Amino acid sequence: MRTSLGLRMRITVALAVTAAATALIAVLGAMWIIAGIIDRADQRELRSHYDALLSRIAEESHRAAAMSTVVAAMPATQEAMAKQDREALVRLFGPVFAATKSEYGVEQFQFHTPPATSFLRVHQPAKFGDDLSSFRKTVVEANQERKVVVGLEGGVAGLGIRGVVPIAQAGKHLGSVEFGLTFGQSFLDDFKVNRHVDIAFHLADSSGFKLFGGTLKGKSFFEAADYGRATGGEFTVRQGKLDTTPVAALLAPIKDFSGKPLGAVELVMDNTDYVASADRAWLLSIGIATLALILAAIVGYLIARGISRPILSITNVMRELADGRLDVAVPESRTNDEVGAMVKAVAVFRDNAINFSKLQADQLEAKVQSEAEKRRAFAALADNFEASIRDVVTTVSSAAVEMEHTARSMSAIVEQSRQQTRTVSSASALASENVQTVAAAAEELSSSMTEISRRLAHATEVVGRAASDGQASNARVQSLADAAQKIGDVVSFINGIAGQTNLLALNATIEAARAGEAGRGFAVVASEVKALATQTAKATEEIGAQVTAVQGETSGAVNGIQSICATIREVDEISAAIAAAVGQQGTATQEIAQNVQQAAARTGEVSHNIAGVTDGIAATGTAAEEVLVSAIELSKQSQRLRDEVDRFLAQIRAA
Repeated sequence: MRTSLGLRMRITVALAVTAAATALIAVLGAMWIIAGIIDRADQRELRSHYDALLSRIAEESHRAAAMSTVVAAMPATQEAMAKQDREALVRLFGPVFAATKSEYGVEQFQFHTPPATSFLRVHQPAKFGDDLSSFRKTVVEANQERKVVVGLEGGVAGLGIRGVVPIAQAGKHLGSVEFGLTFGQSFLDDFKVNRHVDIAFHLADSSGFKLFGGTLKGKSFFEAADYGRATGGEFTVRQGKLDTTPVAALLAPIKDFSGKPLGAVELVMDNTDYVASADRAWLLSIGIATLALILAAIVGYLIARGISRPILSITNVMRELADGRLDVAVPESRTNDEVGAMVKAVAVFRDNAINFSKLQADQLEAKVQSEAEKRRAFAALADNFEASIRDVVTTVSSAAVEMEHTARSMSAIVEQSRQQTRTVSSASALASENVQTVAAAAEELSSSMTEISRRLAHATEVVGRAASDGQASNARVQSLADAAQKIGDVVSFINGIAGQTNLLALNATIEAARAGEAGRGFAVVASEVKALATQTAKATEEIGAQVTAVQGETSGAVNGIQSICATIREVDEISAAIAAAVGQQGTATQEIAQNVQQAAARTGEVSHNIAGVTDGIAATGTAAEEVLVSAIELSKQSQRLRDEVDRFLAQIRAA
């Protein structure tokens, strides 16, 4: 989509958007870092409270152990335990318990015999003798290991801080003494006062977790799964609000004296200061980002103006150059930056435009001269082509006319030969009849010699005429052969002219290709001339074939006529022999009969040869007609060639 904003506004907006995005990223990054810092500070402070809680429990445990150690080290204690004197212990420590309960928070004070039987509960003297080994593992461990055992442990009275110390006299183990300090609401309240955090103890049992005690009001910040992870040793931190106060909460494990998990402790502290610091950092970041955005917009505007002014100037110069005003002045550039490079490029563009304008003028002039030279060359080519092809076309036309005349003459000669052949055929038939008559009259030779002499004289005359006609036919057929030879020469000449025309058309095609677009019409005409020359060559080949056939048939006719002439000469000789034999009528009658039979046979041969001559003359007539048709077609093609050449020359001169 095209935008209507100018370069100055786009640069300003781009810088402003970039600055805004950078500021947003910086603000979000700063807030993320601040949130991380606050989270780590919450964790660190909550862990310090948790460590303080453990230290407080450890201190109370050691204080209970210290009191138990003092009691165990007293000889009176050792003596009473050795004697199993419960009353002595009551008299000795009854007043002490009352003082320590009110002053030091002692909830329990009792003595045990191994392994864990209650010997005396100073805080409850009437109850003793019960076995504690099933749930008082501190007592069992102290008596078995004969060492001090301290820590948290549940009991009949509930969870407490225990300090159990073994009692011995002269190396003999007698039992143990225990002080149990309070670990109830007073301990938790005191911890809140000292550490300024709310605390809640959650003890694990078979049904889940239940609240043991604490100072936290309201719902817990953690889920049941968090308590399960806490008993596994994990720490969980949450941020939230207690009423309207921002707080941070820690859920951490609580273990007994042996390190086994008892439950979880929840510590909740006020982190209003951290949240306020984060809010101040957020507002400060927004203010700095806004200021940076404003400064970026101002700087972007100044930069955009510094860039857009020379670009607008360059744009105006380019617009002037586009309108063809090449004399426009290009502003000078005093910088080596991209704008300066653009100014220099515009100056080079203007110089190139001026040079290009001059080059166009020179090219236009050269084109005009080239067109003139081309027209002159085409005119000269047309004149040369006309001078060379006109004679060829004229020669072809003349040869076609001469060929047509020759074909007509050959047809006339063939017709005359046909008539002479019919005459010879009639004479041959007449001679055959006469020979038959002679044969029939041989028996009456003596009585009809006069008639035979007359018939023989007539036969001799007819044979003479037949011989004369045969010689004339031979001469005419020979003329027909000569005419066919001339036609073949003319066909060869026309074929040469067609080849020359084809060569000229090829040259014209090459010249048209050199002429380019202007010679396209010239190339089309040259192609048509070449096609016409090819057609002419094919026509002359067909005419040559026909002429060759005519020559073959004419040669056959000559041979037949020569055979007829030979036969006629033989008939003439026979007639002479008959005439001589008439004088020897008596003795040569038999010989005359034989000669008459031979004459009859020869006459049959003459008739047969005359029939062959008739067929040859008929074939010659057909060939002559085909030559005539070819000559007429050649005349038409030569006229078409003349028209195509004229049209070709007209197109060349027009180009």
